[in-house]
Amino acid sequence: MHREINNILIAGIGGVGGYFGGRIAAGLADKPENQRQKVYFLARGTHLQAIKRNGLLLKPGHGPELRCRPELATDTLDRIPTPDLVLVSVKSYDLAGLMDGLSGIITGDTMIIPLLNGIDIYERIREILTAAIILPAGVYVSANVAEPGVVVQRGMAGTIFCGPDPEHGGNDYQHLAGFFQGLDINFQWYENPFYPLWEKYIFIASFGLVTAYSGESFGGVLADARLEELVMQVIQELIALAQARGIRLKEDVADSVITKARAFPYETKSSYQRDIEADRRNEGDIFAGTILRFGRDSGVPTPVTGELYSAIEKKKGKGL
Repeated sequence: MHREINNILIAGIGGVGGYFGGRIAAGLADKPENQRQKVYFLARGTHLQAIKRNGLLLKPGHGPELRCRPELATDTLDRIPTPDLVLVSVKSYDLAGLMDGLSGIITGDTMIIPLLNGIDIYERIREILTAAIILPAGVYVSANVAEPGVVVQRGMAGTIFCGPDPEHGGNDYQHLAGFFQGLDINFQWYENPFYPLWEKYIFIASFGLVTAYSGESFGGVLADARLEELVMQVIQELIALAQARGIRLKEDVADSVITKARAFPYETKSSYQRDIEADRRNEGDIFAGTILRFGRDSGVPTPVTGELYSAIEKKKGKGL
């Protein structure tokens, strides 16, 4: 496996991609002696045009604002050199199209870290890409595009976690950890990443569904006994699904999810909720769709998820 990380592609410069891509661009700019490492942004629309003009303005939850300038910001993959590392942070409904495009510029040594919501993202990517090293991964960060060219992050610093590609388990990934640590980006490595992936999914799916259903923020959900109980019911459905699929979760996973949610600012909204409120394409399939499919395949009832999803779908186009 190629051990140098020189060309870095951030595919999708929304909240997640903007935060980590901005941190990488700013970190590399602080190391002018390193001329080999370059970061490239794949973005589109007015957001891309603003980044081209002024760079990306990142407003982190702690510390000074960062003006982040990539080597190139573009909306076409054919302008990007073969990447050594790709952080994928598009919405799930854009994933297949992006992977089709990436197939023309990557090699078998390209490392792909998908920073999407969802529990089956690795499988979705591997169905399209036979080459490349795909690392099952997840992310914890609260960030969004506030206006074109501006990403705002709230709360604790973001964290990326991942583990080895099941098809390339013998590789040494120490250079990957060193890359992120050298840029002071929180990075966690798991030899078996599927437990933290499920734990993250249980968190984001349960709160995503209930916030989108209710219109309440994380804090609002936790302040309402009925809504918090709905979160717990979705969590129990997901725990049952994990058990049916051979994933052994810690006994306190439900409590840890609630504790994690309480650590976010009261006003935090899920990305699913924001998309529903704006009446735009959303990731309902990644949340409810996956749960309902897994439930049918495993013979596990998921009635609460089904009821929430049905109510959310009825609200589309009508506002919350």
